[in-house]
Amino acid sequence: MGLDRYEEYGRFSDGVPFVFHDRLVRNEGSLYREANWHENPEIQLCEAGNGSVLLDGARICFSEGDVVTVNSGVIHRTETEGSLVYSCLILDSAFCRRAGIEVGSITFEEHFQSEVIAGIFARIRKAYENRAIPCRTAELQMLALELLIELCRQHTARAAVARGGTHTTVKNAISYIRTHYREKNSLADVAQAIYVNKYVLSRRFKAVTGQTVVEYLHAYRCMRAAELLEGGASVGEAALSSGYSNLSFFSKCFQRYMGKRPKDWKR
Repeated sequence: MGLDRYEEYGRFSDGVPFVFHDRLVRNEGSLYREANWHENPEIQLCEAGNGSVLLDGARICFSEGDVVTVNSGVIHRTETEGSLVYSCLILDSAFCRRAGIEVGSITFEEHFQSEVIAGIFARIRKAYENRAIPCRTAELQMLALELLIELCRQHTARAAVARGGTHTTVKNAISYIRTHYREKNSLADVAQAIYVNKYVLSRRFKAVTGQTVVEYLHAYRCMRAAELLEGGASVGEAALSSGYSNLSFFSKCFQRYMGKRPKDWKR
């Protein structure tokens, strides 16, 4: 079975060439978003605290002032055992290509500190939050180009990072889970669906994502359920639509992965 799809960002709107998440908070015991990948380059800036970022299974320490670049197609996950505040910018690959920067064939340095990058983030934050300023879209496009140029000039890796082979098996498993998460699935079911030994899948999946296949499945189901709750669905409707037939088990899983009970999330 081939890849169903890469995760793609389709939320680039109003001419803004990136998605910007400002000061995301992660705490011990709270949900860390499941490992994922996309063709869009992602730049994370640690604002406070410390944690780590998994990049194709390699753990990068992440503390205040650090910049982590997630290159195109890299499976990644940001986590902490304490407290972490970071900002995240996901660039529109089409915008990059129009600017003559083919991000799919460039490997940016993964971990560094840069006052220049931090300053660009601060300027992006100011312009991004104020929708009333004149020429906002043009300014954000200019800042995105500044960020890309700085990365290309100062933080392009001299050689691609070798991680001991491709991660096609893990990406196939993630794609299958995201397509079939409503169905009853176990490690063996996923392994059979993508034609791989379940022990091989278990070992590779944990090494690359930091989660077991079953943990990833439940985390993904709960994220989809959270979106339904935010959209007005009842707890029962969200549970059934996300693959849970037992409300008690759903509530237990939801609290574990989302940090709140479903009814509290709905409020």
